Amino acid sequence: MPSKKNVKTKGSNRRKQKQPRDNIHPKTRWSSSSYAAAAVALGGAALALGWIGWTHIISRQTNDDRMILSSKDLLERIRRPASFELASESDRTLVATADIPAETDLMEVPRDLMIWDLDAARDEFVRKELFSAPMLKGESSDPMSKRAALLSAYLALLRNEVVSAGQLQTSAARAIPSYEEYSSFHPLLADMMQMKKYLGEHSPAFQRLVRLRETLSLEYDSFASSSTIFSSHVSLDDYLTNRIVVQSRTFNVPKLPESELPKMESEFYRQNIGVDFSVDVLSIKPVMDWMNSHVNNNVKVGGYDAKKRAGLAWTTKTIHKGAELVNSYGKFYDVVLFSQYGYVPSDGTGTSLASLAVHHNVGLIGGMLDSSMKNSLPP
Repeated sequence: MPSKKNVKTKGSNRRKQKQPRDNIHPKTRWSSSSYAAAAVALGGAALALGWIGWTHIISRQTNDDRMILSSKDLLERIRRPASFELASESDRTLVATADIPAETDLMEVPRDLMIWDLDAARDEFVRKELFSAPMLKGESSDPMSKRAALLSAYLALLRNEVVSAGQLQTSAARAIPSYEEYSSFHPLLADMMQMKKYLGEHSPAFQRLVRLRETLSLEYDSFASSSTIFSSHVSLDDYLTNRIVVQSRTFNVPKLPESELPKMESEFYRQNIGVDFSVDVLSIKPVMDWMNSHVNNNVKVGGYDAKKRAGLAWTTKTIHKGAELVNSYGKFYDVVLFSQYGYVPSDGTGTSLASLAVHHNVGLIGGMLDSSMKNSLPP
């Protein structure tokens, strides 16, 4: 669903007036002189060969057709060995149209539909305007946070038409939930004073929500301080919306082959922003990310088939006709599901934390909570 351009927000989050597109650095392929400059910056002309080697990967993603595809059209672009459809055109729920046996190949999403954090790093505007952001340059930020922030910023720029991509990726970006959708239920976009009143100032849920909101706001400030174009065209609410997308709808694609990521290019990112994309990449996988989550899932989203250039998913149990296709995000505390994904299971299958520290601070409880939840924080 396309996000609206003129969403009104409160206070400092209000969107600033957009500048003419002529003021935006255009996305073009690097010239030979740019290759040489990059090589010198990295300490040797030999690296220029790496840049030349991966320009064909970027060109494969370029598409001049700007028509935005609907969710139904996107569904038709994936390979579906099994039978399923959208429950309706008004939402993203997927249902089986016939019985699907367990261990059946369910779908293959082509690379051209996916949006990777690597795509963000390859965008010329992002390299020029955002690579100098303090959080990307600093050693204090962990690589996973850098990658999640980079992809979030790129999605916001793409959806606000500051940068451009091919028809398929642009359509995939427009199909993910908008600010209007998330603001209707997600606590990260809610008024913090109201959440404090509802949850209790010292409750685990509120404390985690506050820390997460502060962390993500600092990410936005880092990018905004690096680029006036970014701050003029992407509001805090824009960024938080896409950060929610990244922390709740992305999948890992492990161990990219050199056909997708040449060594020279990989080395460039390691030296410039401290990120090793050769280990894995974060990916928006359209259609796969439309599935709801439950611990009793019937679908497993797998890795990436480099030969087919496609993401894979299959059934884990028999899915009967009319039943919903359900993935699993994993097992988390309810407070993590609430702040990261914006929901808590209503059937009691989540893991709850009981705390006496709701309206009064209890240090021991808080210390135990921080320790037990250390590995449950989002990227």
